[in-house]
Amino acid sequence: GNDSACPSYPKEVKDKLWALKKHKEMKESETIRRIMQDEEVEDHTLEEGHFKGFKVQMPPGNGANARKKQATNRVHQYIAWFWYQTRLSFNITNCKSFQDMLVAVGRFRPHLPSLSNHDIRVSLLQKEFEHTNNLMNGQKKQWTTFWCSIISYAWTDRKQQCLINFLVHSFVGIMFIKFVDGSNLVNIGEKLFELLDSIVEDIGEENVAQVIIENQNNMSLPVRSWRKKDPKLIRLYAQHIA
Repeated sequence: GNDSACPSYPKEVKDKLWALKKHKEMKESETIRRIMQDEEVEDHTLEEGHFKGFKVQMPPGNGANARKKQATNRVHQYIAWFWYQTRLSFNITNCKSFQDMLVAVGRFRPHLPSLSNHDIRVSLLQKEFEHTNNLMNGQKKQWTTFWCSIISYAWTDRKQQCLINFLVHSFVGIMFIKFVDGSNLVNIGEKLFELLDSIVEDIGEENVAQVIIENQNNMSLPVRSWRKKDPKLIRLYAQHIA
């Protein structure tokens, strides 16, 4: 391949480096072999059942259950190893997208190519961004026909930071718009009005049925401010979230 002799190093050093390289390759091969060593395990997935027409067939007899359990434990251990190395949150196991990923990998069977850093950071991220934008654009089109509600609510995280979330609700669902750190805001009511007013303008006043604000202390100023700024915004009113 691309390997070439390096005359500036003693032979024993080059031999040691070569041995380390071969040892690494052997470990990688062993990892793959451990996962794929049982040919019968390769002939079935880790989950029994049907996935959109994909039927899983298991070998007959009690031995099949033992082999299935062994294969499941082996793969689960590799997943756990990845979890511990990358320090992922354990709650991720509850995400539907994680379960979908396992099903997709199981359908592919052996020899699934690995992802590169560029795949995750650039190409796949761009595809996900485009997909999310398409979903959002589909909802935005409905706002012009059926109107929508702007929702603002504040909450405090573990660091005692006051975070204000802004969402848009319509009959097709709820869309997150943005959040603002309100911990250091002196006049939070005035700032809240500015943020909500900006969102109303972006969406279009004619498409907004109401503005819903959680905190009663914060909601009175935006209502007065809107009415003072433009009487046409009489349709926009604030109310508590139940």
